[in-house]
Amino acid sequence: MTNEKFEIIVNDCIESIKKVLLEKAKDYATEDDRLHNFKFAGRIAGISPERALMGFKLKHDVSVQDIVNDLDGGKLPVIERVKEKIGDCINYLILLEALIIERLMDEQMHIVFPKFKSIILPSYDCKSCRYLFTGRCVKNLDYQNGKITECGQYEKK
Repeated sequence: MTNEKFEIIVNDCIESIKKVLLEKAKDYATEDDRLHNFKFAGRIAGISPERALMGFKLKHDVSVQDIVNDLDGGKLPVIERVKEKIGDCINYLILLEALIIERLMDEQMHIVFPKFKSIILPSYDCKSCRYLFTGRCVKNLDYQNGKITECGQYEKK
């Protein structure tokens, strides 16, 4: 496959993923929590939201496995089914990443997200605001925009 053809596939996949994730949010999320269904399912089943998501994802994994098995048997799949099922798996992995990132933020592991590139640094103690953190004093961290207002008075633990 040429680079040009591969790039077309990647761009088409990304566009489809965005469309599905935004449209499905109306059906599977609450107004204030995009990950509501996984959290609620986890509570009902007595498992973590991440484990609940993996259960939901399993049926899509089976569908992809069926496609590969059909290929092994000489049966060619319909392209729309391939795109849908692989796209579903990618979407669930994105949602899993969001659950994990949210858990890390909730448990105050202080991950810095400039454009959602996580950086985990050594532990420090802020002398000014008495706040334990990793990397920088992130007491005033804006997770949405990756902006940090730090006091700068800290020492390595």
